Amino acid sequence: MAIPVIFAPVSDAAIDTKNIVGVWLFDEVNNKDMSSDSSENGNDAELLKGAELVDDGKFDKALSLSGDDEFQIAMVETSKSLDSCAEEYTTTTWVKLKKKEKVVLGGCCNDDHAIINFQYTCLLNIFGPGRGGGHGKVEIGSGQLAPAWVSGPTVVNDDKWHHIAFTYDGKKMIAYIDGKVDAQANTGGVFGLTGQSLQIGGMADQRPGWGLMDDVGVFNTALSEADINDIMDQGLGKLFGFTPVSPEGRLTTVWARVKSEH
Repeated sequence: MAIPVIFAPVSDAAIDTKNIVGVWLFDEVNNKDMSSDSSENGNDAELLKGAELVDDGKFDKALSLSGDDEFQIAMVETSKSLDSCAEEYTTTTWVKLKKKEKVVLGGCCNDDHAIINFQYTCLLNIFGPGRGGGHGKVEIGSGQLAPAWVSGPTVVNDDKWHHIAFTYDGKKMIAYIDGKVDAQANTGGVFGLTGQSLQIGGMADQRPGWGLMDDVGVFNTALSEADINDIMDQGLGKLFGFTPVSPEGRLTTVWARVKSEH
């Protein structure tokens, strides 16, 4: 008989585990197409419209996205823990994105890759072919900020793995690519997250990602550049000790120990 596994954190990371909102390793799904949140917050992601896991991940498996009008995504329903990102925020991910050669869905933006977003809130976006010279560059921002958006010079839609992060501390937003600052802007505002679901891989009706995503994390604080590099170098699973144990294992005990150490 197969024994299901859960992921129990045994962390040596400097990052305070209380700031983890969700971690999606995309290494397994259950029979309802749900990919588990490895944190204790229960923000499981539902794979929709044919999105699936494949064996070619940065770490083990990865979320595979078709980049077409099927609008494949992994959806995380609204929760209080997601709402806690309203004033400070970090998201991190590995991506291996393909280049969209021509405008198919229309407009300037519909062919972008909106890889992590709450619709137009906390948007981590890769420009598509409708963006002219910006094609393949990373944009971050949110409709509630002023200024709302910033993008950098680095192209990431080259079918190679890149680590991308977006941080916001209430005063500045920063985009990191492969551990280095790619774009930043002084800004301010509070994200309007209440009642918003988290969408990984695209939006429900536009900006579909094309390629692979792995090792997605969301935090309710602005992580430092050193933190971002720790996540990039070790991966979320190793850094926070999200290792498989049996249901009779140490999940509650280990979480209690990790919290007491931070």
